[in-house]
Amino acid sequence: SSHTLDLSLHKTFRRSITLVPSLRYYQQDAANFFTPASDFLQASDFNSADFRLSSYGALSAGLKLNARVGKYTFVLSGERYKADASLGGSGASSPGIIDFTRLSAGIDFTF
Repeated sequence: SSHTLDLSLHKTFRRSITLVPSLRYYQQDAANFFTPASDFLQASDFNSADFRLSSYGALSAGLKLNARVGKYTFVLSGERYKADASLGGSGASSPGIIDFTRLSAGIDFTF
């Protein structure tokens, strides 16, 4: 099973600037056919060592800024993502779980 809680707040200033802070929590149990890579040779015929099927949980926090100028919207965003087996549900976990920081910038044009 898996569970997600995703919260965000869209706050507009001066009708053209929007600030969107966000928080997300995710938790999943290991799939019944997940086997850690270290135990894979002793597993049955129908198993996977794909870490995305292991037990894990993740927290992420983000911030997005939109600024509209005429037909253009300038977008800046960032997110910090932290995954950890201790945040997960039941079942085997994997050391292949990742953490990352993502930054992006863009321009949208409306026609």
